Amino acid sequence: MTDYTIAAIPTLYNGRQYRSRLEAKWAAFFDLLGWPHEYEPFDLGKWSPDFRILSQEGVSALVEVKPIDQEDEAVTQRMTEAANAAGFTGPLLLLGNCPDFSREIPEIGWMPHRGLCWGSAMLVWIIDPYAPRFAADILEFSDDPTLWGGIFTRATGSIVSATELYGYREHSSLLWARACNAVQWRPEE
Repeated sequence: MTDYTIAAIPTLYNGRQYRSRLEAKWAAFFDLLGWPHEYEPFDLGKWSPDFRILSQEGVSALVEVKPIDQEDEAVTQRMTEAANAAGFTGPLLLLGNCPDFSREIPEIGWMPHRGLCWGSAMLVWIIDPYAPRFAADILEFSDDPTLWGGIFTRATGSIVSATELYGYREHSSLLWARACNAVQWRPEE
């Protein structure tokens, strides 16, 4: 497990007190992506998720935020064990300091792939089936062995093909910058 040496800075965002500025940044980013979410929704015994992201399809993802730049295996193991013990079958997501915008399809963090090991969670934009707009979602490769190349499972549970995905790296990066600005330190007036 990583030893976190930087002290968390409690941060007020949108009327809610977050334990750290990093958690507040992610909350602001979720807001800008249009993802309904709950902060510290419940306790699973060995793990209390930082967020639960809710989808229109009724699927929820449990999220942990840590000041990291690479996957922390001790954290992912604790998340997996606690979710399994609680009978949670939805997506799990570990988020770090910042999404990786260096790739055409940004990597937002890490999630379990095919239930076996953790890997990159990709932030994509797809046509929203509920409204005439593009919507952000998280993808993992499908665990269905009958599907091949370019087929992904959305965190919301739907299957999409690679031809329906858009990276919008620049747009996503601008949204992250806006989220960071929304929670930056401001001196008391």
